[in-house]
Amino acid sequence: MGRHVEEDGRLVFGWPGTGFDVRFEGDSIAIDLSGSVSWVDVSVDGAAPAAFDLDSNRRRVVLDGLAPGTHDMRLRKRTEAMVGDLVVSGLETDGRFLSAPAGGTPRLEFYGDSITCGYGCLDPVPEHGFSPATESFQLSWAGRTASVLGAEVHAQAISGIGVARNWPGVVGTPLPARWMLAHPDRDVRWDLSSWIPDAVVVNLGTNDYGVQPFLPENAFVEAFEAWLEEIRTIRRGIPLVLVDGPLLADDHPSPGTRTLVRGLLDRIAAGSGAVRFSLSPSDPLDGFAADFHPSVVQHERNAREFASFLAGLPGLGRGRYFPRTAFS
Repeated sequence: MGRHVEEDGRLVFGWPGTGFDVRFEGDSIAIDLSGSVSWVDVSVDGAAPAAFDLDSNRRRVVLDGLAPGTHDMRLRKRTEAMVGDLVVSGLETDGRFLSAPAGGTPRLEFYGDSITCGYGCLDPVPEHGFSPATESFQLSWAGRTASVLGAEVHAQAISGIGVARNWPGVVGTPLPARWMLAHPDRDVRWDLSSWIPDAVVVNLGTNDYGVQPFLPENAFVEAFEAWLEEIRTIRRGIPLVLVDGPLLADDHPSPGTRTLVRGLLDRIAAGSGAVRFSLSPSDPLDGFAADFHPSVVQHERNAREFASFLAGLPGLGRGRYFPRTAFS
């Protein structure tokens, strides 16, 4: 699930939320993993996932003592590429592997920044800095939207990333130069025809306008429009949604920042045939996560409201994929 690179008989995952599903018959399964200080969630048969942190050494995760019969195992990368890669080098079971479960679920493709990554969402102390242990894409607004709607998800997200410029100190090019990559830090193109989404969702701009002096408005608009034209060319006929995130505010870093960015996104959407959605701003009553990022409560609120919005999009929802009972 998600973009990856194949090298030397291994699968290398960089983007958050990536991983794989396995169906097997037996009472145990072992996975050989490595990946710096990345974290992964592993679950069997829909049970609550167990979290594993990986170090730079090879690590074998063993799930045993399962009831005899057929099982579905899901493994997902919780953390983003700056934390490290997830490298999968082997799978073993005491029984046998079976054909993968049939598809047919909706597919959502997200492009975003730290908010989409779930940066620090597990840490309830906003004065704390980032720790890999407190990041969880699965609990981010994007990950939870996919869960609420029963959708497959590909997320290309990097903390501090922007459209025309990144947050100060974040190295590398903005996301429009990396959106086609199989791995955010490798010059390997992903086969975009191998997985066709039912909707493309972009939540960027918070970092472009996170500090002063602000970019000239036309620089941001032109960079965004040029990128969306690339997306439109490849994802022809697929609904495109531009979202503004919960950290935008009208009192920081300059009066009217949120109003400014929303207005620019409205302008960009009107010129590119995209639709617009504004996530509810972070509510101090619900607390903040590390570095004053959205809390788990805020992510869940944003996921529920966005799932409802997606379900109502003409040609996408209307019960064809997303029954309204999924988020009621």
